[in-house]
Amino acid sequence: NAGSREILNQHILDLYSISKRERQVIELVLAGLSNKEISEDLTISPVTVKDHIYRIYKKTAVSNRVQLTNLFRKE
Repeated sequence: NAGSREILNQHILDLYSISKRERQVIELVLAGLSNKEISEDLTISPVTVKDHIYRIYKKTAVSNRVQLTNLFRKE
C-alpha cells in the first residue's frame, strides 16, 4: 500500500545507483513485506524479487534487511 511507503532519500538512491524498480523493492522491504508479498505487489516473480534484493545488497554493501533498513532510515 503506497500510503505507508517510506520516502527514500534521493541522495542515497543516487549514491548507490539504485534503479526505479530497486527503489520500489526497497520501499516494500522497509514496509516489512516478505519476498512473496513484494512479488505480488509488483506483479513480478519471487525469483525476480530475490535478484533485485541481491543487487541492492551488492550495491549498498549490506547483507540483510536490517542493515538495509538502517542505511535508508538513518538519513
